[in-house]
Amino acid sequence: MATPNLTVVIEPRLGGAVLFGPLASSSGGQAAQLSLRLWITNNSSSSVVVNTIGLSFVPPPIVSPVAIPINVGINPGDTTLWNFATANNVFLPDPPPPTFAVSVWCNGFSDPLTVTSPLDPHSNPVTGGAYLFPARADDLRDGEFWQGISGTHSPAGGGVQLFGYDMGVVAYDAQSDAWSDLLPGGAWAKNEDYRVWGKPIYAMADGDVQSSSNDKPTNPNPPADLSPPDPVEGNHFYIQHGPELVLYAHLQQGTLNKDLLDSGSPVKAGDFLGLAGNSGNSSGPHLHIHGIKATAPWQGPQQPITFRDAWVVDRAALSGSNAQGPWVKLQGQCLPATLSLIWPKAQLPLGWRVDLTSFRAIDPLALILSGELYVKLTLPDPPPIEVLRAYVRLMARTASAPEKRQALNRARALRTYVEAVEQELGASFGEVQKKVDSKLPHD
Repeated sequence: MATPNLTVVIEPRLGGAVLFGPLASSSGGQAAQLSLRLWITNNSSSSVVVNTIGLSFVPPPIVSPVAIPINVGINPGDTTLWNFATANNVFLPDPPPPTFAVSVWCNGFSDPLTVTSPLDPHSNPVTGGAYLFPARADDLRDGEFWQGISGTHSPAGGGVQLFGYDMGVVAYDAQSDAWSDLLPGGAWAKNEDYRVWGKPIYAMADGDVQSSSNDKPTNPNPPADLSPPDPVEGNHFYIQHGPELVLYAHLQQGTLNKDLLDSGSPVKAGDFLGLAGNSGNSSGPHLHIHGIKATAPWQGPQQPITFRDAWVVDRAALSGSNAQGPWVKLQGQCLPATLSLIWPKAQLPLGWRVDLTSFRAIDPLALILSGELYVKLTLPDPPPIEVLRAYVRLMARTASAPEKRQALNRARALRTYVEAVEQELGASFGEVQKKVDSKLPHD
């Protein structure tokens, strides 16, 4: 026999196209995450065994074909769901191929059943075509960032979490010379020592509450948990954002917004939902989110979550605690497929947006001060001297001894520049004043 008598439906899809998650550009050239699940129906009168799922792509660009070995038996007339494992996620270059094919190979057949489909980027059906990030920069401590990555979550529930995110909060620890989830001196076994613990979580778009839970206990002593919990989401909200149902999971017990606990409660984008915690099927404090195209949990299909009005940067692209890096604004993209820092605000702080390279060539003040403070001091109405002192005190507390020494040397060099400027301006002003005086009437 040449080709098996099968019907294959590929998800996620919209109309005639299969959907991928468009990735932010700081993902090292990876532009798209393709994560699939297949509904395979056996239309024949005998059982079949599927042994391989193949993917091939129509160039440009050239993308190597993929072969995923499986062993799935399907009885006559039955339909079986098969989904990617995390390791099967395919990351496509920029731009992604316009078309791809799924081939289903079965035992005893010389040829596969092949389904060809266009590939399209997913746009979430909410205002702006993308979600707001579920946290705010104003709730972060100095030096903190949210952190996340695409393409690493387990499929869970028949593939519905393939586009899910487990996200935390980190800051640079100078002592260990590394990014850390913990507060200074914190312990991995204490929930309250995690930087993400207690961070406010907000609705990403308008919608309605589908269900919630607010009474599940906190898992003690990470990474210990209370599995198997009921529900696995712990304290959570399921919110219907148009046709997409989004889970906000593992919140702290008793912190959920009491005005939103009833099913059907209307939600506005930015509404407070609860505090990040460690409840349900969770081995440590974090926020979990994922979306499906459904009106009930776990029904699928999986949907990419794209964001807007936030910034990301590959964590490896930053040098230590220096936050000046190749930040990329999210405008309808998923998080990168590399571990990335997230700044959940439409605007970056001034110090991260201003390149002082050209200023440093002509103004020694820019060698000493952070970009944010330099801009403030060079505005027509700079802040009081007390503000400058506060910035310097902060720098003195956080800088290393070599950094302090370098800044002090620059400050002393700056004094020489200032004195030279004062002398020249004073001399020039003196010449001008002499000319003015010479033209005044004399008694």
